[in-house]
Parts: sequence; C-alpha cells; structure tokens
Amino acid sequence: LSLVLGIFLAIFLVISIFLAAQGFLLAKVVETEKEVGRLDSFLLDESTVSDQQLLDSGLYTQIGHVTVTAALEGYDTYLGWYDENAAEHMNRSLLEGGLPKNPGEIAIEQGTLLVLDLERDWQIGDTVELNLTPINGAPEIRSFKLVGILVDQVDKLDLSDRVHFSKEFIRKFPALLISRDEPVF
Repeated sequence: LSLVLGIFLAIFLVISIFLAAQGFLLAKVVETEKEVGRLDSFLLDESTVSDQQLLDSGLYTQIGHVTVTAALEGYDTYLGWYDENAAEHMNRSLLEGGLPKNPGEIAIEQGTLLVLDLERDWQIGDTVELNLTPINGAPEIRSFKLVGILVDQVDKLDLSDRVHFSKEFIRKFPALLISRDEPVF
C-alpha cells in the first residue's frame, strides 16, 4: 500500500510541476503580447512584394500596415497610423479615451505626453501642438485634439539594434497615432 501510494504521489508531483511550468510559460506569452503585441515578422517599405503575394505564400494569414509619416522635432518619437489588422496585432491598448477616427485627432503614449510637458495634467479633449518633421516635406506645426492616451509600448519595440535601416529617419513604431485620413504634410 505504501509503495502504491508513493508511486501515485510521485506521479502527481511530476504532473503538478509540469502544469505549473506550462501555466507560467503561457502567462509569460500573454504578458509579452500585452507589452509588444503579436508581431511575427515585418517588412520595411518593400514595394516589390504585394500583400497578396505574401498571403499566397501560405506563411501569413493576416497582414497589417504601420505607416510612419513624421518625426516629433527634437525627439526620437514618430507620428503615424496603424490599419485595423496592425492595431489588433500590435495590441495598442488605451489608458483612457479612444483611437483617432477623424482628421485632427491624435492618441499619444503616456510617456510621450509626459515628455511633451511634465507640468501639465493632460486630459482627453486637450489641444496638442506639435513641431513635426515629415518624411517627405517641410517641417510644420500642427494642432490635434487629444482623443486617447495609449499604454507605453513603442520603447519596447525599438528596432534600432536589430535592423539595418536604409533610411536613418525611422527607427521606431509610431508613439503618436493619427487618423489614416489626416491631410498629408
């Protein structure tokens, strides 16, 4: 009886340790997805390959697009937009408010808001005036209505160390999100 009970407890202990380890690893995956999304791969400004060609390859089931349009002058911070698939996969979470839907609206990561003005208590509906340097065009000042405050995520997605960029301009995903319908610079 003692031998059978000992074997049962040993098997129970091994199974318990296995399940605990598996639960820990699954929790880590969920935590990572919250921080940086579910980005499997990215292609930088590759106009020779179409989305349909990538889908036809069988390696991808969904494709999202992240567009960077300008840099915040004086900072290593970028302005742009995500299409619906990219926003879903990047897991852009909001602390408050919503994502921009119309021209003139902006959602900004909490850390970037603090960098813009440490003294100010930013609220949804505030007007944000930004000095922007567009990728193609002359620097300009634009005003936006703050519609959302995003969870800080972009610093965790910094690609500078991992990717060689032909254009030194863009090294990060956008921390300031605008509407896809925003007028061009």
